Amino acid sequence: MEGTPPNVIVFGTGAVTIAQMAHGGIVLNIIGIVLITLFCYMIGGFAIVRCHTIAIG
Repeated sequence: MEGTPPNVIVFGTGAVTIAQMAHGGIVLNIIGIVLITLFCYMIGGFAIVRCHTIAIG
């Protein structure tokens, strides 16, 4: 099994199963997708309004 050293150590102790690690990873991926999408939506809207204002004025 390959992975980052902290993940290998935790998995090697038997305290966490692969299924638990996968579940945690999926949850973190979903949270990351939502946060990045919201951030881009907010910044993108600001950038479009700003560019439009500069072009007009």
